[in-house]
Amino acid sequence: MIIDEAQDLGMFHYFMLSNVFKQATFSIFGDLAQSTYPTRGIDSWEDVNKKIFSSNCDLLLLSKSYRTTIEITENANAILKQIRLAQALPVIRNGIPVTYAKTEPGNYVDFILDTIDDFKKKSYQSVGIICKSSEECKMLKEILDAHNINVSLISNEESEYIGGISLLTSELSKGLEFDGVIVTDASEKCYSSNNTI
Repeated sequence: MIIDEAQDLGMFHYFMLSNVFKQATFSIFGDLAQSTYPTRGIDSWEDVNKKIFSSNCDLLLLSKSYRTTIEITENANAILKQIRLAQALPVIRNGIPVTYAKTEPGNYVDFILDTIDDFKKKSYQSVGIICKSSEECKMLKEILDAHNINVSLISNEESEYIGGISLLTSELSKGLEFDGVIVTDASEKCYSSNNTI
């Protein structure tokens, strides 16, 4: 049995699969840093190995990051270190440094508009604007529509990715790649370092 995106299955899922498929061998692939569901999932591969497979598994860590630039990987590693998850090793692929901008609480629209304009000048074909919640995505879409910015809302109901400027939650951004990304509120209040989700 092959399980991909395995970090999003909970212990109950593993218990059921191991009991239903008693004679199967399992190949389980996942990245705890990419867990997207706060109410399910696992905290440790060692727990799955011990509690479900009686410590009879080989755990292998694949730590090379081939999809992102050195700058993004180093920035992600600083966050992974904060939440005590394994860090990635970048391959030699340079890009633009990750930047942060401090805005007044709840008043980041001007920054987003300026950044979109900057991305357009750089001929970026795809831009992701990532919000914490679907409510924030909907509110921001109305604001950007009022500024005549053509933006697609990706939600659980509208899931087609067509390029251009996309508004989506962090959990729906998984697996997508953009030329430029804006995270609307990367504050401790919004993304607590005490919570890996």
